[in-house]
Amino acid sequence: MINLLVDKFIKPVMSAHGFRKDKFTWNRGKTDIIHMLDIQQSQWNSKDDISFTINVGACVMRERQIFNGGKEIPRFIHEINCFPSVRVGHLLCEKGRFKDIWWELKSLNDIDIVGKELEAIIQNKCIPFLDNLDSMDKVITFTENEIINRYTHPGALISYAILKYLNHSPEEANKILNPMLADNKGKFWHNKVKEVLDRLNNLPIEIKN
Repeated sequence: MINLLVDKFIKPVMSAHGFRKDKFTWNRGKTDIIHMLDIQQSQWNSKDDISFTINVGACVMRERQIFNGGKEIPRFIHEINCFPSVRVGHLLCEKGRFKDIWWELKSLNDIDIVGKELEAIIQNKCIPFLDNLDSMDKVITFTENEIINRYTHPGALISYAILKYLNHSPEEANKILNPMLADNKGKFWHNKVKEVLDRLNNLPIEIKN
């Protein structure tokens, strides 16, 4: 059922906005920033009872390369490669009132009902959200307003610090990363922080500037 929904309602709108498809993931962009939208299905799905939600995000390629330590970034970006990324509920709810929203398909009759709703949400919410994330400045602004002020996950803080460093704010990046090394509760992340600091400090001058 979900394949029918995707082909009829989601694939056309994504293609119209320049996205390429790989299974249930779409990418747009080729160089600095890649936009991503995917359908995340529940692990408990059965043939006749399908639940799913939508994730949207951006992959700033230089940030991912530094975060991943030079490991090759996949040719097709997935949600795990993105920072920032959010569930579609983030875009549909009032600020500060996030709700995780999932849809269900239990019969063929649900395809048109759910599909038309998703088509409108993608067109009116997801695409404009991604359109706005078209520069590092805008990615950082969104991250500061919507991610860092709400979540303090170490991985998110590291990614945010990398973005700040790449955007000509090395002092601010160090103010984020150095205290993480002194936090005994976050020892699991110490090696990652040290590796990232080393990579940032060894960037070529032209990239730093």
